[in-house]
Amino acid sequence: MGKVRFGYDFEAMAEYADYFVIPMFSKAYPTPWYWESIARGFKSFLRKPVLVNFYVRGPGETWDTVAPTKQIMTVATRVARTGIDGIIFLAEKADYIREFQKNAVADKEMRQFLTDHGGDEVLELFNRWEKLV
Repeated sequence: MGKVRFGYDFEAMAEYADYFVIPMFSKAYPTPWYWESIARGFKSFLRKPVLVNFYVRGPGETWDTVAPTKQIMTVATRVARTGIDGIIFLAEKADYIREFQKNAVADKEMRQFLTDHGGDEVLELFNRWEKLV
């Protein structure tokens, strides 16, 4: 579809790529099914490993101007069940990632809620963060 619409030849690009990274940047992730559908679509036709990026916090942002940790946790868990090969949480500074990790670890109720969403690999990652923070 990308070749038809935009001239992208993903099969030709795959000859030179070890993997594809799909940026899924947003300041809000209130509809996880939307992002899940996008990830599933890319995973279905790319013949190399597929990673997705989620936006945690960037330059000039505050925690009030970006997606809440709960939304990022939910969308990551839902996208993981599509069979993607990895998730990258992106932030401008390491301190922002550490704060995101602390918030995810502290929200045990949300982690419990997500246990039946099918993204066990992401939940295991959140659980491993307990040792870091």
